[in-house]
Amino acid sequence: MKFRNRFAIETVAADTLSLVAAGAFASWQVYGTVLPWSSGSLLISGQNPRPMVALLLIGVALGSWQSVRVVEPSVPRPLYSRAFTTGFIAVVAFALGIVAMRPYYSQAWTTLALGGWFVLAMTHRAVRRRSTWTENMVIVTDEKALVDDLAESPHANVVDVLEPRGEPPATALAANTTLVVDLRAVLSDQMASFVSSSTLAGYEVRALSSVYEEHTGRLALVHLAAGWEISVPLEKRAPYGPFKRILESLLIIVTSPLWLMLAGLTWLAVKIDSPGPALFRQPRIGFEDRPFTMYKFRSMVVGADDDGPQFTTPDDPR
Repeated sequence: MKFRNRFAIETVAADTLSLVAAGAFASWQVYGTVLPWSSGSLLISGQNPRPMVALLLIGVALGSWQSVRVVEPSVPRPLYSRAFTTGFIAVVAFALGIVAMRPYYSQAWTTLALGGWFVLAMTHRAVRRRSTWTENMVIVTDEKALVDDLAESPHANVVDVLEPRGEPPATALAANTTLVVDLRAVLSDQMASFVSSSTLAGYEVRALSSVYEEHTGRLALVHLAAGWEISVPLEKRAPYGPFKRILESLLIIVTSPLWLMLAGLTWLAVKIDSPGPALFRQPRIGFEDRPFTMYKFRSMVVGADDDGPQFTTPDDPR
């Protein structure tokens, strides 16, 4: 969790500084100075660019924060796709602010600032993706298979594995070490005291099910009864839940010409590749246990599920 918060803060700071640099360049191009409200600016008397600049800064900071805080249960990474999400939220917030406040704004400055920010945002994400890091962890569990899976994860460094009913280590944990605890295991009195004292000492103590899911991208099925759905509720992973449908609808409307064209090409490719309908339908259970029919382009031969659901295999004939 500490790493996730640090990642979010670093990303928001980098995005905001990128906009400051891009805004300064845009001001120099449009107004002849890096600060459009300074002396020597090409502003006409009565034009105040401060609200315009503030709205864009707020929009980018808000969009960046939302895009990194609302992440899938996995190790946070500086994904390029989140730059698009940040830009979209920033544009929406900026447009709403302009409509509500009716301040002066320059279309040329806004276009240059957003374009420059996007280039810098993609650049700092590319640089940060090259840096390697690992999370050092001491695991309290007797589930060897889960430990082996974590040890193979590129960002997990398993320093030690402790028996839940055994004795705690004689020395304190090293700095920047996460204590990962199997909530299904019964701890000895000494181990329980060690876990509690580690929490009080400021170490990060986390559930094995949560750490396993983040680093491997899979659910530890043996831990489904460990209260994972309570310890990490959906609302905390999706604070923008009430606005999700609005954002998705706006994105669909704005990008519909592109997706309709791609959908048509995909439909044609599926029909040419194999006989049968291009669309595949299947009943699914959705939000609040409501059934719905899922539609997607068919990626297997017709009748691939006649023998029931199966995992795909390399060179699967289906």
